[in-house]
Amino acid sequence: MLTEIKAKIKNKSRLNESEANYLFNEASFIETAQLAHEANKRINEETIFYNVNRHLNPTNICVMSCKFCAFAKKPREKGAYEYDFDEIRSRVLKAKESCATEIHMVGGLHPRWKLDHYIDIIKLVKEIYPTVHLKAFTAVELDWLARKAKLSMEQLLLILKENGLDSIPGGGAEIFSEIIRNKITAKLNSEKWLAIHRTAHKIGIRSNCTMLYGHVESFEDRVHHMTQLRNLQDETKGFNVFIPLAFQPHNNHMGIKDYTCGLDDLKTIAIARLYLDNFKHIKAYWIMLTQDIAQIATNFGANDLDGTVVEEKISSMAGGTSGGSLSKDQIISLINKAQKDAQERNSIYEAISTKKKYKTINIQKNFLRPNKKFSNENINRLINSSLVQLGLESENIKFETNQNDLISVALNFEYTPGSLDSAMSAYTSISQNYKYPHGLMINLCESQYTRSAPPSWAKVVDDLNTFKQNFPNQSISIRGLKILWQIAQKQKIDIKNLFKEISQLGVKSIESSLFESESTLTNSEIIDLHAAAHQNDLPTIAKIEISCPPNGTIMWDSFITRLEIFNQLQEQTKGIMAYMLQPASNSNLMSLEYLKALSITKILSQQVTEIISPIPVIPSFNKAETMKDTFFCSQTNKLLPLCVLFGSTDFGNIKINTSNEKDLYYLNKAVRANKKNFALRLNRFMKKEFNLFH
Repeated sequence: MLTEIKAKIKNKSRLNESEANYLFNEASFIETAQLAHEANKRINEETIFYNVNRHLNPTNICVMSCKFCAFAKKPREKGAYEYDFDEIRSRVLKAKESCATEIHMVGGLHPRWKLDHYIDIIKLVKEIYPTVHLKAFTAVELDWLARKAKLSMEQLLLILKENGLDSIPGGGAEIFSEIIRNKITAKLNSEKWLAIHRTAHKIGIRSNCTMLYGHVESFEDRVHHMTQLRNLQDETKGFNVFIPLAFQPHNNHMGIKDYTCGLDDLKTIAIARLYLDNFKHIKAYWIMLTQDIAQIATNFGANDLDGTVVEEKISSMAGGTSGGSLSKDQIISLINKAQKDAQERNSIYEAISTKKKYKTINIQKNFLRPNKKFSNENINRLINSSLVQLGLESENIKFETNQNDLISVALNFEYTPGSLDSAMSAYTSISQNYKYPHGLMINLCESQYTRSAPPSWAKVVDDLNTFKQNFPNQSISIRGLKILWQIAQKQKIDIKNLFKEISQLGVKSIESSLFESESTLTNSEIIDLHAAAHQNDLPTIAKIEISCPPNGTIMWDSFITRLEIFNQLQEQTKGIMAYMLQPASNSNLMSLEYLKALSITKILSQQVTEIISPIPVIPSFNKAETMKDTFFCSQTNKLLPLCVLFGSTDFGNIKINTSNEKDLYYLNKAVRANKKNFALRLNRFMKKEFNLFH
C-alpha cells in the first residue's frame, strides 16, 4: 500500500482513512517521515514559523472533573486561584513590554464568574494593549458561557468579538471518539465542539484545532479525529493550524505514568501533514512535546513551533518537563539548528519581521585529515542533509550479523579503586539479589585522579585478583584509557606490558576516558593506545566527542577527523568493538544534531557495527536534574527510541549500584518502540536477549 500512498501524495491526491491507518500501523516510519518532509517543503519551503506570545490563565477553578486534567481545582481546594484585575493588568503589561503579538487566554469554568466578568477582562486587555491579538476561550468555555448567559453560540461570539476577541484556540477537542471521550472527560461532545468552531468561522472568527493523544485512544481514533477536522476545514476553511497535543502523565486520575514516545510524537505529526491536506500549518507544540522533539519535528512535517509562551500552567501542572518560557533568540536558534529558516508570524500566520535564514555548513576544504577516505563533497552532502534523509540512508545499511535486531545495555557494578571492602560487600549483595547477569566496571575516570596522581597500579591489580577469586564468572572491563596511559607514565611501566598484564588478569574490554579528545593526548597517541590494547587481545570502545561551541554549529571537521583515524585503525586491527558518541564538555549540542552525528557515524563507519549512546550524555534542552525519575522516564520515552532509529545499537552502561529495575523497564520500552529486541551486553560485546514484559 505504501507505493500507492506515495503515488497519491506525488499527484496531490487525498489519502483515505484506511491509508492513514496503514501509515500508523504498518508502514515504515522513516519512509512515512520522508513523505511528510517532502510534502512540507512543497507547501512551506524551508520556513518554520514562531510567534512572540504570552499565556494568561485567569483561573483554574472549574466545575468540571475531567480525569486527565491536572490543572483544574475546586473552590477552596489547595492550589486553586483566581486573578483579580490588578493581577491581569500586571501580566498584560508584561506582555506589552516584551512586544508579544498574541495573548493566549484560557482557564477553568469558574462557577461564579459571569459573562460580564469575562467581557471586562477582554476590555481590560485591549485597553492596556490595543494592538495585541487576543486568542481566548476554548469551545468548552464558550459552551459554558453561552448556557450561563442563555445566549445562542452565534450571539455569544458576536458579543465577544465586538468587545475584542480576535480568535479562539483549539483546546477541548481532546479526542472525537465518543467512547474514548467519555472515559477521559465530562466536557461537551465532539459534535458540539465542531459546531462551535463552525459558528465561529461563519462570523469571521478564525480558530485553531487540536487532538490530545497518547492516553487510551487507538491509532484509528486519531485518524477518525483528523477526518472530522479535515471535513470541517473543507467546509469553512477557518482553521489556522492543527496542533497534536502529547498527553502529560502526572497528577491525573487515569493511572497513566509514561510520557508519549518520541517516535509516536513524530509519527503523529508526519501523518497529520500527509492526511490533513487542506491544512497549511502543522504545529509542533514544544510545551508538551519538549523542545527537543519539537525541533526534530521540523524535519518530520511540522512548520510551526508556537512561541515564547512565558508562563504556561496547564501542561506544567501535569508533569511537563519543557519549562514555561523560551526567548525569541532561543526559538530562532532551535529553528536554525534544524537547518530551517525562522520566520516570526502573527496569530493568523502572516509573516512579520525579517526571516532568519539558515546558512549551509561547509567543512574547511584544506583541514588536515590523515586518511581522506571520505571526500569533502560527500561529507558536505551528509552534514547538510535533512535528518530524515540521513535516517533513510542509515536504515538501508545492513550488516551480515543479526546485530541490527538487538539493542543492548551493559549492567555493571561500577567500582573505583580504593574502597574494596565496601565494594565487595555491596557486590555480594547485588550478586545474590539481582536476577540479571552483570559485570564489574573499574572506573578510573573519577575526578580524584589527576595526571600527577593516578591510582596505584599495584592496588588495581590486587583488587582485580580479589574480585576474580570471589566472582570468577563475571565479566570485567576498565573505563579510562587515558588514565592507564598516565599510570604507565607516572609509574614507569611499559604501556605494552601494562596491557599484556591487563589481558592476563581476565579483563575483557577497555573503554575510552571521559572527554578524551580534550586531554593532553594527541590523536596519534590515542590511536597508539587503542592499537596497543588490540595487540594484547583487548577490544576497546572508542569515544568520539562532538564539539559545538555556545551559539555555534557543530565542529564537523574535528568530528570527521576523529572518525577517520579510528576507521583507519579498525581496518588494520579489527579491535574496536564500538564507537561511543557524546557531546564534548561545555558543548551546546542539540539532540537533533546528536541524531545526525549518529547516522553519519553509521554511514561512514560500516566496519564498526556497534554505536553507543550513553543515556546520561544524550543532549537535551532541559535536563530536569531535580526530577530524576520524571526526567529518566521522559528521556527514555522521547529521545532513546530516536537514537535507535538513527543508528544507535547500545545504551552504554547501567550502574547497578544505584539503578533499579524500573530503569530497565523504560529502556526496554524504548527499544520495543522500534520493534527491536533488548539484550544485555556480556563479555566481548556478546549479547543475551531478555524481556521484562512476560
